[in-house]
Amino acid sequence: MAKENRLWGAERIRGELLKLGMCVCKRTIQKYMRNVRTPQPRGQKWATFLHNHAAQIWAFDFLQVTDLFFRPLFAFFIIELKSRKVIAVPVLGGLHHDYRKVA
Repeated sequence: MAKENRLWGAERIRGELLKLGMCVCKRTIQKYMRNVRTPQPRGQKWATFLHNHAAQIWAFDFLQVTDLFFRPLFAFFIIELKSRKVIAVPVLGGLHHDYRKVA
């Protein structure tokens, strides 16, 4: 069951076995699940990737801000991840503006 249903844990498998009339302890199922399931794939984790490539990655965000007179303003943030430095923050009065000319 553990091999065919990767998302099932020991408690779920125990419940299914109880429906079939088999009374098995959860710890016993966990013991045998270790032998059946393969270990997690070895690969680069997200934190390692960010550490290695942070100098070349920029983050972008487009958000709406309301001013004191409740008018919508739109800001486009560009942030360099390595230094966490804000590269550009053009603020537009509305979406009808051409944002490519502001930067």
